[in-house]
Amino acid sequence: MVHGVDKWLFSNRASGGLQHLLTTLGSAGDLIAIPAITCHDIAQTAISAGLEISFYDISLSDYNSNFFLISESLKSLPRPPKFLLFVHSFGHRFEAEEVYRFCHLNGITLIEDRCQFAPNHSTPSRADVVLTSFGHTKPIRGGGGGALGFRDESIYLKVKESRASWRDVIVNSDRAKNFSLAYYAELDKEKRGEVSRANISKVTEEFSDFVAHGSTGFDHISILKAIEKLGTSNLSRIKNACFLSEAFSNLPTLHLPEYLNGSIPWRYTFLAEDFEHREKICAILRYQGLHVSAWYRNLGEDYPSISTQKFSNAVEFERRVINLWIDESVDDQYLQKCAETIRGLEL
Repeated sequence: MVHGVDKWLFSNRASGGLQHLLTTLGSAGDLIAIPAITCHDIAQTAISAGLEISFYDISLSDYNSNFFLISESLKSLPRPPKFLLFVHSFGHRFEAEEVYRFCHLNGITLIEDRCQFAPNHSTPSRADVVLTSFGHTKPIRGGGGGALGFRDESIYLKVKESRASWRDVIVNSDRAKNFSLAYYAELDKEKRGEVSRANISKVTEEFSDFVAHGSTGFDHISILKAIEKLGTSNLSRIKNACFLSEAFSNLPTLHLPEYLNGSIPWRYTFLAEDFEHREKICAILRYQGLHVSAWYRNLGEDYPSISTQKFSNAVEFERRVINLWIDESVDDQYLQKCAETIRGLEL
C-alpha cells in the first residue's frame, strides 16, 4: 500500500493519468481549482480535458496553500468547482484536514498531487484520488510513468472501466520539443528584458490544448525497486535539508521553509530577499557549476485569459524562489559548496 491507497491505475505519464481521470469524471466547462504555483503541465492537462480553471494562492511559509486561501478563492467563483487539486509542493506536507472535510461536504472531487511527495507511513492520503509520478527526478524514481490511486471505490471502477477506450499514446515528441523550445526561449528573453510577460503567455496559450500524455514507458520492476529504496532516500533528503537549514539559519536575507511533521523535502526550496538578490545568488552558483533552479512561475500570469485575479504570494514566490538539489544524485561536496557560496555572499 503506497500513500495509504491500494487501488492503482498506471499510465505512461502522470499528466496522461490526470487527463484520463478528468475526461472520465468531468464534462466540458466543469471547473477545477488548482494552485497558482505548480507545474504548467497541470494547467495544460485540465484545459486539454475541456475544463475551466480557477487558480488559488499559496502560502509563503511552506509554498503550499491552506484552507483559508483556497476558500477565499472559491468565494469569487460563479459556481462551485467539480474538482479541487492540491499539491504537496517540493515535498512539503500540506495540512489538508479542513480541505478534506470541505470537499466531502460540498460534493467536490478532491485530487491530491503527491508527485513530489515521498510515501511514508505517517501521512496516508484521504483524498478521493492520488496522483503520483515515477519520473527520473521524482522521489519514486522508477524511470518514467505515473499512476492514479483511489480511495473511492466507485471512482476507481468508473475510471478503470473507461480505460478500454482510453488511448494512452506515446507523446508527440516533435510537439513536446517545440513547446519546450518556445517556452524556455521566451523565458530567457524575458529575463534579459527583451520581451514582456505577454510573450510567454502567448506560448502557453498556443499550446494550451497540448498535454504530453505519453513517455517512453515504464516497468513495474523499476518502480518496486525504487519504493524499496525509499527509506534510505528519504533519510538522505531529510539529512541534506537539515544541513542547509542549519547553514542558512543566521542569514536574515533568506526566508527558509517551515516544514510540517511528515515532510520529506524533494528540493531545498527557499526565498531570497527580492528578485535582484535571487538572480545574484543563482548567477554565482551557476558560475561555479553548481546546479540551481528558480521555478515555479505564477500560472495566474502565464494564463491571463483564464484568470484576472492577482495572487500576491504567488507573485512574490516567483520573484524570490531558489531550489537546490538534495537527493542522492548530489554529494556532500555540492551541499558544502552551495552553503559556503551563499554564506559568503550574505556575511
